[in-house]
Amino acid sequence: MDWTGGWTAVGAMATCFLAVGVVITLVFTVAQIRRARLSTNAQVAVDLFENLRNADTIEKLRSIYALKPEDFRPLLRSQQRNDIDYVLSRFEMLGALTLKKIIDRKLAIETYGGAPALKCWYQLYDYIREVQDKRGYCYENYELFVGRCLKYFKRHKIQVKFDKKGKENEIINLVTELKKRELSPRSKKVIKKQRKEAIKRGVYGNSSTQ
Repeated sequence: MDWTGGWTAVGAMATCFLAVGVVITLVFTVAQIRRARLSTNAQVAVDLFENLRNADTIEKLRSIYALKPEDFRPLLRSQQRNDIDYVLSRFEMLGALTLKKIIDRKLAIETYGGAPALKCWYQLYDYIREVQDKRGYCYENYELFVGRCLKYFKRHKIQVKFDKKGKENEIINLVTELKKRELSPRSKKVIKKQRKEAIKRGVYGNSSTQ
């Protein structure tokens, strides 16, 4: 009787079982990592939502909404700048999480901060452009999020009304107002194009609008 062939078959089966075991282990490990990542991402989203809704952030948002054009002439007081940068950094994170699909776009716009994002963009447009000129890569995820919000609100015929400070009884619809060339956020395509042009010039960042 030829045992060689038998042991060869047994060896092949053992190798096959070992390979299957490795694959199963790998799939299980990847699944565990994915679950852990989703859990972490979900926690980040919840923390951000709570952060955007706490009393301190709401007070900062209200102070931004209340700014008048003359408040920017002597560039904002130190505490005002800190409050503004705090709020903008949260919207930047919201934009990034939405872009990566960690937070659902509809949920981000309707629940997390679509309307406040538009109001802050309108109030802080010149400030944001100035910071982008100085720092280059800055608040681009927030800018893209504002663009998504505008498209969403326009598609669903939702108005975002804002009481324009400094002008009595002037309430504007930001969904229409922010479509103006001098206030509109850049598209992803324009941002990438301007980034490449800036790198070629040796200066990262170009804040001109579309």
